[in-house]
Amino acid sequence: VSHSYETPEVTTDIMDNRYVQVQFQVITDDNDAIDELEKRDFQITNLLIKELAVMDEDAFQTGLNDLENTLKTNLNEMMTEGTVTEVYTIKKILQ
Repeated sequence: VSHSYETPEVTTDIMDNRYVQVQFQVITDDNDAIDELEKRDFQITNLLIKELAVMDEDAFQTGLNDLENTLKTNLNEMMTEGTVTEVYTIKKILQ
């Protein structure tokens, strides 16, 4: 996919003291959006840590679609160039 950005891997704890590692592939409508996402990687990491911190194991196992949608919505709210069209989970580890 030509307009695609791979987020940094994020490892953090979730609400029930378990650890998760996640990574996402973000699809956008143009290359300007990719450039902007690369500059916002720290904000993406921050957003994921905050969202994961309030999840427990069950929510993490069953709520990845919600997390993908939340990430897409929040990224589109902060973006000034282009639009995020899809977010896909490409790595998910629960320990």
